[in-house]
Amino acid sequence: MDRPVPEFQDRVARQDIGYTRDPYVLFDSVVVSNSPSSIYSLIVTPLFHHGVLYLYIDSNGTSTHYITVTWQYWDSWSKRWYDLAEGFWAALPFEDVDTASGLALCYHVKPSGKSIRLKVTCTNGSSSNYFTVSAYLDLYRAVGEE
Repeated sequence: MDRPVPEFQDRVARQDIGYTRDPYVLFDSVVVSNSPSSIYSLIVTPLFHHGVLYLYIDSNGTSTHYITVTWQYWDSWSKRWYDLAEGFWAALPFEDVDTASGLALCYHVKPSGKSIRLKVTCTNGSSSNYFTVSAYLDLYRAVGEE
């Protein structure tokens, strides 16, 4: 009794939800030192799409100074920004010796908030010991299935 193999029927509705072609420029060669010691990026509404954060940090000066990169999430209920304290984002510091020749890194990010921003803080900075930061966020979307 040979039965025919049933034909596969794809009943999943697929919708191409696009790709962002223009990245969000968070910082464009912004200097952070003791004044200001913290800088905040453009606020982005990622709508829960994954992406890649491109980060370039360069340092000047020979004193020991540090830079810390942190994601912040906006909570509309409490009207407050919160630091992401999860994984390596909970403590992502770099020393000036790490960035003296320029440090180019990228990170796969999965933003889960409605509004996010990047916070960069310099410790022990001065007018001659500072960091220059460039960062942009490239969000991407895939084919969605219903």
